[in-house]
Amino acid sequence: MTDTPEIARFRELLAKTLGWTFSDRDAGQLGPLLADRSHTHRMSHGEYLNRLAARPWNTELTELIEQLSITETYFFRHGEQFRALREEALPQRINARSEQRVLRMLSVACSSGEEAYSLAIAAKEALPGQAWMINVLGLDANPAVLGQATEGWYSAWSLRETPDPVKRRWFRAGERGFHVVDEVQQAVRFRQYNVAEPDAGLWQAGQCDVIFCRNLLMYLTPAVAQALIGRMTQALAPGGYLFLGHTDSLGAEPDGLELRHTHDAFYYRRPLQQRPAVTIPTLPPPAPPRSAAAVPPAAEPEPVEERIHQQAVALLGEERFAEALALVTARLPEPGRPRDRLLRGCCWPSRAASTRPSTPPAG
Repeated sequence: MTDTPEIARFRELLAKTLGWTFSDRDAGQLGPLLADRSHTHRMSHGEYLNRLAARPWNTELTELIEQLSITETYFFRHGEQFRALREEALPQRINARSEQRVLRMLSVACSSGEEAYSLAIAAKEALPGQAWMINVLGLDANPAVLGQATEGWYSAWSLRETPDPVKRRWFRAGERGFHVVDEVQQAVRFRQYNVAEPDAGLWQAGQCDVIFCRNLLMYLTPAVAQALIGRMTQALAPGGYLFLGHTDSLGAEPDGLELRHTHDAFYYRRPLQQRPAVTIPTLPPPAPPRSAAAVPPAAEPEPVEERIHQQAVALLGEERFAEALALVTARLPEPGRPRDRLLRGCCWPSRAASTRPSTPPAG
């Protein structure tokens, strides 16, 4: 299906209200959805779009969210990130919170809750004693998956990467599958939240020890993604950690964060002390050289390396991880610049899905 003016307007309204971005390739999904929702309300396509644009229509937005969301997830997804969480982030945050004995964590775009409960289990196993409070908040725009998360029942497929000792300790088998034990369930809360909307109460400065926001930013409009990054950075306590999806890189030196690379995973930490702003004084122009010999300019990145970097980034954006990894391995020198090292790590095909979903996850 081609991208008609009506579908293009539908995409614009979804971007405005939800912060989700769609490409021309998504016309095959958005076209039938627009037709179905218009028919349900006995409106023409134009009437439906006018109503969607006119004023808040919460019930309809909820329906669109439920139909457009990707909800596939499972416990302890991307194990290398959870190893970094258990072996670096949590020990440091437990030490920093030793007087308060409270850990606060966020799971943004938590879907049906597997990630939020995984954070709580990891924290439970890392704590030195019982006299601690764990507070995990799962956020998602889709009320249907949040209902499942609140119930805490999961299939064996959702636990496919969960080690048997963890499964025996933190889950109970029943007629509906596996249920999270009460000790973990009581540490986790869920809330419906649209990331396109600001919420000062939610994003209080310096309150979070760990934030997971994985495989969401690439599906948001640039403005909404940038605003969300700023809110998450502000909400992190000094020394707090931010874990993103493998395609959601912020670069080697993001504002207010420092890049970390351990356990075969890239993630970010808010520095204990913010880097001071560097003021460069204004200098007078240099005197003319005494000799006619030209002073060679400072070396710049090789044009070939720059072109290879851009090609690899484009492949990564299409989730063609194996091709991107082969390109940077063959053509970019090691160890290379910081951004090339970051790119090399993000290219590992075993660290992400091999095909790009066509619609944004809930969040």
